Amino acid sequence: MSPMSRQQLEVLRRERRHKILRTALRLFARRGYQSTSISELAAAAGISKGLMYNYFKSKEELLEHTTQMVLNDLSALFEVDDVEDDPALRLERFIRSGYALLQRHHREYKMFLLLSLQLPRRSRAARMIDQFWMRLFDHANGLFLQMGYPDGQRMAYAYGAMMDGLAFQYVLFGGNRFPFGETIEAIIEQYCSQTSKPATPTFGDVNKPLLNQ
Repeated sequence: MSPMSRQQLEVLRRERRHKILRTALRLFARRGYQSTSISELAAAAGISKGLMYNYFKSKEELLEHTTQMVLNDLSALFEVDDVEDDPALRLERFIRSGYALLQRHHREYKMFLLLSLQLPRRSRAARMIDQFWMRLFDHANGLFLQMGYPDGQRMAYAYGAMMDGLAFQYVLFGGNRFPFGETIEAIIEQYCSQTSKPATPTFGDVNKPLLNQ
């Protein structure tokens, strides 16, 4: 057998690295980050422990790259902002895109949710997730302000809590035990409607949209 070319070796390295990351996500979620050893990760990925260190210097670094892999996929949601100027339509597209992403990668995000709940709070991976959720909050806050709400933060908190709860139920239980499609449509009608006054959280009159005053 002739030796592989540099290009073939690079393809092999990328494929092996991706397999390691997927394996880490699965084992960290199932067994727990603290309880999973590099030896177990290497065995599950089908490589030696020594070869594992050629890809990642430590278990902590592997955790960070595993977290970043999932966050990179989720960050694709922000690309929907490039196709609409109307903030209500942007929010609707964001909601629909997020729901579609959960449907396509239900198993992966279930594992990621289980992993994120057990991360050491001072770990870099935990900070990466916190920064991503803050980005989501700022995104929603900005859209609600553009839609005419005087207090975008409160709207963003209410909207975020609703979407977090819906996503949590979906990744844990799937789409057979709850009318997720109908609920998504109700959320879009509540938060994205420009033809009728959207329902607002019961924080007081400060949340009445300017567009309907």
